[in-house]
Amino acid sequence: MIAASDPQIATPSRGILFFLDADNGDDVGPLMAGAVQAIAPLVLGFLLAQRPVTQGLANIGLKG
Repeated sequence: MIAASDPQIATPSRGILFFLDADNGDDVGPLMAGAVQAIAPLVLGFLLAQRPVTQGLANIGLKG
């Protein structure tokens, strides 16, 4: 919030909060659409790297 108070340079998660104002009111459709667009690349990235991540977590506990 301190680094990017301008909507033009805000991060996607901070940009979603700029939708939440008196003009939109209780219309949560645009907020949910923005949230899905912000989260979708993260979920896709995890699904693609799921096997290495879980194998790495499993290997942390092994002493070798």
